Amino acid sequence: MTYGRIVARQPYRAPSIRGYVGLTAGTTTQQPSLHLEPISPPTPWPNANARLLGLGAGLPMDPLGRLELFSPKDFERFTLEWASDYLSKHLPGVYEVQQRGGAGDKGRDVIVWLDPPHVKSRRWHLYQCKHYSTCLGADAASAEIGKILYHTANGAYSPPVEYWFVTHKDVTSPLQDLIDNPNDLKNFILSNWDKYCSEKITSKVKINLSTQLETHIKTFDFSIFRVKQPLDLIKEHSQTRYHFTAFGAPLLERPPPPKPPSSVVLPR
Repeated sequence: MTYGRIVARQPYRAPSIRGYVGLTAGTTTQQPSLHLEPISPPTPWPNANARLLGLGAGLPMDPLGRLELFSPKDFERFTLEWASDYLSKHLPGVYEVQQRGGAGDKGRDVIVWLDPPHVKSRRWHLYQCKHYSTCLGADAASAEIGKILYHTANGAYSPPVEYWFVTHKDVTSPLQDLIDNPNDLKNFILSNWDKYCSEKITSKVKINLSTQLETHIKTFDFSIFRVKQPLDLIKEHSQTRYHFTAFGAPLLERPPPPKPPSSVVLPR
């Protein structure tokens, strides 16, 4: 197929016309003569829809990249949405979902209660949100674990059935190794209490590893600590009614248009 563009020639001088109102002999009228110049045919451009839509607002971003742009507060809200609309339907026995993150939360961001308030030793799951620029490491995780150990030792609340670290960049390999081996995690906390925990539990006082607290840690079930994989979190959040608000609808690629015919037969 031939592609062309219209190119204007120089204006021509109109002939003299007598007896016509508005024109006088010798008037120059700017009416260009036209002809076609060939141009190169367009080349295919993969993902053209995404690129064209991205001219003003940037190219579509993958979900993990979008999570990275969340603020810590937005990421906690994202986790709350997931817990409220996904876990409440897929985790048996959910009674209530609460957001606790903020001052005085005692190391609890999102709580999923499995029993009503009047039940003694009320069962619950904890989802602790961590939105850092790098993977969650053993040092920062130890500080959060220390809060749970301290507050359960003091009777502020009962130990959760499950404790989940929820991140957008996953955790470091050394931390995952510790979580996969609960006894190693317990020994790591005991050995590094002064380094990672004692001054991170509260800003008011330093929490030393007393005999009572040490005994509590030694008898604590460290198998409750888990890691929520970021891709699993996104996949499950996509099944909630909140997902399009956070990520938008996916762009659909149009099928390629049919090739034009090489010749056209005009009706007589």
